[in-house]
Amino acid sequence: MKQQIRQQIKEKIKDIPPQKKQEYSFRITQKIIEKFGHLQTRHIYISMQDEIDTAPLISHLEKTGKKIFTPDMKEIELQTIDIIIVPWRAFTQDGKRLGRGAWRYDRFLAHAKKTSHGRSTVVWICFPGQIVKNIPQEPRDILMDEVITTE
Repeated sequence: MKQQIRQQIKEKIKDIPPQKKQEYSFRITQKIIEKFGHLQTRHIYISMQDEIDTAPLISHLEKTGKKIFTPDMKEIELQTIDIIIVPWRAFTQDGKRLGRGAWRYDRFLAHAKKTSHGRSTVVWICFPGQIVKNIPQEPRDILMDEVITTE
C-alpha cells in the first residue's frame, strides 16, 4: 500500500507545471518566514527536483543571519536546532507521513528529537495533493508536528 501511495503522489507532482511548482515553493517559503521567522537555528533538507524547492528559503535565511544546518554538513549541533524543515512524499492530517522508503529521515529525526530533548519542531512542506486520508505506520515512524502546504 505504501508503494501505491508513493506512485500516486509521484504522478500528481509530475503533473504540476514547473512555473506552478515555483509559485508553490515561494508561497511556502513566505509561510515559513511568517510563522517561524523568529527562530534562530534551523535544519533544512535540500530538496530534490520533485519536492518543494527549499533553496529560496535557505537563501533568505542566510541573508538574515540565521543559523542553518543541512544534511550534507559534517557537524550538526542537534541540541540547538529549533526547527527541522523537510519536504516529504505524503501526509495525513493527524501527523503520519510517507517518505521514499529508506528510513534515513526516521533515524535522523529520532536522534534529533532525543538530542534536543523534544524541543525541535518538525515541519513538513508539500505541494497541494500530497495530503492523503491514511498511511500505514511502522513502530519506528516519527510523527510530524506540522504540515505547511499552499492550500
